Amino acid sequence: MVTSKLNYIQDEDMTYEEALLKNPSNLETWEEYIDFKHGNMKTPKDKQSLLALLHRLVVQIPKSYKLWMLLFNTSIDILNDRGDAKSKQDVHQVVELFQLGLPTLSKFPYAWAKFYEFLLDNINYVDVSFIRKEFDHGLKELTVVQHFIVWLWYLKFADLVGGRTRFWIYYRFFEFKLKLDTFEFVGSNSEEAKSLQQTGFEDILQVLSECLSSSSQLEQFDSVFDQILKNPQFLLKMSQPELDFYVQYVDTLIRLGTLESLEDKTVVDQKMVKFTNDVILKFPDQMGKFQVKLALYWIKRKLFVKAIDVFESGIKKCVTLKDFTMIFDTYSEFQFSRISKLSDKLDKLESKGKQDDPKAEELNSEITILFAKYEHLLNQRAFMSNDVLLRQNPNNVQEWLNRIKLFKVKGEENEQQLDDKQLEKILDCYVSAIKTINPQKIPVSDIGLLSKLWIEYAGIYGKHEDIETARSIYNTATKVPFRDIEELINIWISWTEFELDHDDFDHALVVISKSVEIPNLAKTQRIDFRDTELSPQLRIHKSIKLWSMYLDLVESSGDIAETSKVYDQVLDLKIASALTFLNYATFLQENEHYEASFKVFEKGVSAFKYPIAFEIWSSYLQSIVELKQKLDIKIERIRDLFDDALVDCPSEFLKAIILMYGDFEDKQGSKLRSLKIYKDAIPKLSSNVEKLDLYKILILQTTELKGLEATRDIYQDAIESLPVKTHGFIEYVIMGFVNTELKLGELVRCREVLRYGGDLVVKSCKNQKDKELFWDCWKKFELENGDEESYKSMLRYKRHLENVYKSNDVLTVGDDGAEKGKPAPEGFVASSEGPKITTYTIGVEKEGDNGKMDVDENENDDQIDLDIDDM
Repeated sequence: MVTSKLNYIQDEDMTYEEALLKNPSNLETWEEYIDFKHGNMKTPKDKQSLLALLHRLVVQIPKSYKLWMLLFNTSIDILNDRGDAKSKQDVHQVVELFQLGLPTLSKFPYAWAKFYEFLLDNINYVDVSFIRKEFDHGLKELTVVQHFIVWLWYLKFADLVGGRTRFWIYYRFFEFKLKLDTFEFVGSNSEEAKSLQQTGFEDILQVLSECLSSSSQLEQFDSVFDQILKNPQFLLKMSQPELDFYVQYVDTLIRLGTLESLEDKTVVDQKMVKFTNDVILKFPDQMGKFQVKLALYWIKRKLFVKAIDVFESGIKKCVTLKDFTMIFDTYSEFQFSRISKLSDKLDKLESKGKQDDPKAEELNSEITILFAKYEHLLNQRAFMSNDVLLRQNPNNVQEWLNRIKLFKVKGEENEQQLDDKQLEKILDCYVSAIKTINPQKIPVSDIGLLSKLWIEYAGIYGKHEDIETARSIYNTATKVPFRDIEELINIWISWTEFELDHDDFDHALVVISKSVEIPNLAKTQRIDFRDTELSPQLRIHKSIKLWSMYLDLVESSGDIAETSKVYDQVLDLKIASALTFLNYATFLQENEHYEASFKVFEKGVSAFKYPIAFEIWSSYLQSIVELKQKLDIKIERIRDLFDDALVDCPSEFLKAIILMYGDFEDKQGSKLRSLKIYKDAIPKLSSNVEKLDLYKILILQTTELKGLEATRDIYQDAIESLPVKTHGFIEYVIMGFVNTELKLGELVRCREVLRYGGDLVVKSCKNQKDKELFWDCWKKFELENGDEESYKSMLRYKRHLENVYKSNDVLTVGDDGAEKGKPAPEGFVASSEGPKITTYTIGVEKEGDNGKMDVDENENDDQIDLDIDDM
């Protein structure tokens, strides 16, 4: 590029040249000379002149970083000015210039950076190996803390070149970064340093994966992969989850294994199998994904047999439906795609008229075989899915039952329609289930299904009339340590029903009696039926369900003594329910063992308290009352029973017993005593409606026995004790009292009761309908029994009460005399719901009263002017 430096000296340069001849080492003169050249650069020749001057200067002052950099930049500018006209020789001249200066500037990183930048800009003119060596040279010359500048350009070079060179450069960078990842570089705050530091391990791994192309590189790639993935600190810095890197590695192996340039693929094959197996062990929940990846690897390698082995192995090993679905769907798609490709080939041959070609026949046979396999695969999906669920939990009884159903022909309802082959498979499935299931480990949701499995198993032999085998299965089932005792109970009941279905009553009786045999341990210690620590076999003799079935069978046999014996065993075991006592007593009465039945009732009421005892007492009392005449039972005995039944009797059951007691006394005892029973029972009842019912009965029977006058006290007691809001209070208590007095001809007492009732209703009733009902009843009374004056008095009294209690519409007052929500004033005692009926409220007619209501003398007679005849 520079032929002779003196040729570029011009006339205007002579002043500086003469000064330099006198003092060649005068730096100030050189700088003025260079500034002069810079100021007069107008043509390419001027740049050449400056370049020649710089050449002379670096020779004179070889250690000046500034002069060398100016020389480099000027040379590059001149080269770039040539554009496309530049030649390889021109580029090499600049390279030689860098090689001349860099030994002097070897410790200046930006001088190397300038060199690398020039090389990359002109990479098409320079040999790649030369550039790589120059990068290595720079790394040797610079200190470690300055290497980031070299690596910044080195990685750019690797990205431009690609291929094996890129792989090895990034591998070397990984080793550098691995050792000095936390090292603080000189100028680390610069953009270049930050850019380099952002190139993380996952980026390196990605590049190495893309460039991997040989078995030898695979070892280096494995080394990088292991060092990154086995270091928790590196994993924490990754932006991707660990699993993604394993997926990326497998994808890399798949790509590498399918490269045609790869000569020996055995290494990759072995690596692929080992790696996927290791990953499945590390991530069991990702088994389906990596099994499919391995199968796809063999498919791309055209090794279909191995791919099929992988698919089938995966289906047999997977333990989740997600993995199974992934593997099965990929497998079926693979088989279908093979059939489609072969079908396309066959279609092409047939379109060319080569139907009889041996290749066409071969393709046709292969398609037939593949289609049969494909169809079989689809048909087995349900079984394969069931296998997965059973691998998840081999004690899943429901899935075993589902598996048995799969063996049955679609649309057939019973085992007798199955062929021998299917029946054999079903029986084998039952045997496998029984051998596999641990009764103590079945899920809670499956409790009750294990006994069903055994029962169905025995039922198959029963339907095929193999009675002995069925009995053997039932006998074995009774020894199974079920998790829940109800399952063992179901086995015994099913076995008994099985014998009955086959018309063997005697054997059924033997079976059910054997089920409740008392074990030896129970004879020496107390066994609790609910003690789950004991095996079901030790507790089952206390199952009331089995005893009830035993009793049903024994009763149907007609053997009274044996039936009583069994009932007594149930009572001795103290497991009898109220129904057991009732059934026992009924059985004895049906066979005319009446006193024995009464003893059973006595045991029943002693064994249970209310409320359970109520049913026994009710049946006992009803029975003994009905049999009184027949057995000549003394009345005192029955009375004592009624009195005993009333002891500790809850109020909700009291009415029923009282009604029975009262009815008994009324019909077979003392009628006066029945009245006393009703009267004494009323305060004990908690329900006001029930109290009213007893008042009705008491009033009715008192009327029949003592007459109407005797009911006055009962009515008065009812009015005082029952709340006004009690349903039927107005109709049956107030108006009943009025009608009684009316029948006795006491009109004054009638109106006093009505006045008292009106005060109660207006004061205490919140229901407007009840108020209207009362006033309608009073109006009807006056229309039928009064006159115009009494009717007016009734209306005035009604308005009077409304005025008195009008405040109720504004301020609600409670029964205790306090405003609702506020306590009663201190020192006051709550009153009853209304005024008491006394001789002042209901008295004897006074002389001159005429049976009319007392009227205030100050009232205005003309205030209401009604004609009663108009009503």
